Amino acid sequence: MGRLYRCRRQHPNQVATLFGPVKLWRRLYEPLRSGGSAIHPLELRLGIEAGLATPALAERVGQWSIDHTQQEVLDLLEKEHGIEWSCTSLRKLLGSLRDGMAPHREVYQVEQVVSWIEQARVSKCSTSKVTLSL
Repeated sequence: MGRLYRCRRQHPNQVATLFGPVKLWRRLYEPLRSGGSAIHPLELRLGIEAGLATPALAERVGQWSIDHTQQEVLDLLEKEHGIEWSCTSLRKLLGSLRDGMAPHREVYQVEQVVSWIEQARVSKCSTSKVTLSL
C-alpha cells in the first residue's frame, strides 16, 4: 500500500483558547494525488474549529453570537479572553459551526413540529394556547 500524503515542514498557527491565544506548531500533509485536500492532522485531532479556536471557545462564541451583535462578540472575545479577531475570522468560525450543525437541524425541527402537533392534539380545547419554544 502506497503513501497517500506527503509531510511538509512545521509551521505555526495562532489558536484561540479560553485562556487566550496559543501558538500551535503543526505539520501540513499534502495529498500525493491531485484533487485531494491538504490537512493538518494535529488540528483535526484537537478539534480545532475553522483553524481558529478550540472547541470550548468555539462553543462560547456560538452562544454569544445568539444574543449579541458581531461587534459585541468581538469585544467580548478581547475583554474575556484577550483574543483580537477580525470580522472575517468571526464569520469563518460561525460558518464552520453552522456547517457542523446543519445535519442535526432538520431532525430537531421535525421533532419540534411533531411535539407541537402532539401538544395541540391533547389540548382540551382547540382554542387553548399552545406553547412554542425553540
